[in-house]
Amino acid sequence: MSKKKTRDLTKWIEAGKKNLATWKRENPAGGNLTHGIYSKTIRKRYSDLRTRDGKALQAILDAIKEDIGPELDARQNLILALIREKLIIILQIAKYIETSPYLIDWQSGTVPYIIDHTFPRYSAGLMKLLDSLYGDDGIKGRKGITYEDVVESIKAEAAARAPRSDPEEEGPPLRLM
Repeated sequence: MSKKKTRDLTKWIEAGKKNLATWKRENPAGGNLTHGIYSKTIRKRYSDLRTRDGKALQAILDAIKEDIGPELDARQNLILALIREKLIIILQIAKYIETSPYLIDWQSGTVPYIIDHTFPRYSAGLMKLLDSLYGDDGIKGRKGITYEDVVESIKAEAAARAPRSDPEEEGPPLRLM
């Protein structure tokens, strides 16, 4: 049996202790030490429209607003604010997944907690918010799309493209690109 390789984590532990000591010096009153996807620097990066992250988030929110319509009521504004918060976390997790090539422990087959639990929970929350925004009562005067609606539209398109029985009624031949 081969011996399991372990990484020497002493330099990481020392760096963590040093960072914590620095934070405690800067915040003598205490408070929450937030880091990672919940830190204020991450939130600032997504709020600043000059950054790549801020532009991407704003493009998503603009597309949603364009789809909803020009006038948003208070309920829709609240849902959009909640969607924005979920999107920041989801985009940050996706960035972490994209930049970290060794996420899966191949010997045990485990994945980090953030991928196994946090990401699916935020994704499900985002889907619920989008459903409440686009669902049956989400957009005034517009019903949410259903499976039956899609099937009917496909049938209507197929009927419009079906060959006609009378050659005199046929229009010009279809040209394929």
